[in-house]
Amino acid sequence: MKKSTSISATIINASTQSNKLFIVCPFCQMEHFIRKHFKNALFISAPAGILQIDTKEEAPLIKTHILQQKITDIYSICDTNCHFIQQAVTGKQQFMLNCEYHLSVYADASRDISTAGNKITALQIAAIAVQHQLYILNHTALFGAEIANKKITLHGIVSNKNQQTFYTIQKDGLPVRIPDFNRQFN
Repeated sequence: MKKSTSISATIINASTQSNKLFIVCPFCQMEHFIRKHFKNALFISAPAGILQIDTKEEAPLIKTHILQQKITDIYSICDTNCHFIQQAVTGKQQFMLNCEYHLSVYADASRDISTAGNKITALQIAAIAVQHQLYILNHTALFGAEIANKKITLHGIVSNKNQQTFYTIQKDGLPVRIPDFNRQFN
């Protein structure tokens, strides 16, 4: 595998052509898990799967890669067991990374609207993170034209790798469990 790196994202080129690109957290080690369901997948990794595509260094690199690889589907995927997601649930930040800040904002907002006594869950935080990533991708100048012209389709997935469970993120932001992941996306 050939790696090209920038400040916070790593693009990993697979040896075979694929038109599906997954945004994942490198610490969750989702690549093998995803390849079981999507053959020949390509990946962009960033902590907690939260890209900083507003930076001058990353945006051209990501766009060039996507256009060169003829990507038609971008999947933002977040695992509920992600260390950063778990930290957000407990209200902790260890490394002062950009993703930790975003996740803490999502967690705080969830706590504010949660009914009294209900704890926020990793599924809620992961769903908000994926939904926000999709919103950013959809409304940025980087991909806006390709998405509007239906050259690229965005997908949101929350997973629990340990339980082999997948949820799609619907337009309203609510996670919906997928009983048979292979049938749904292949």
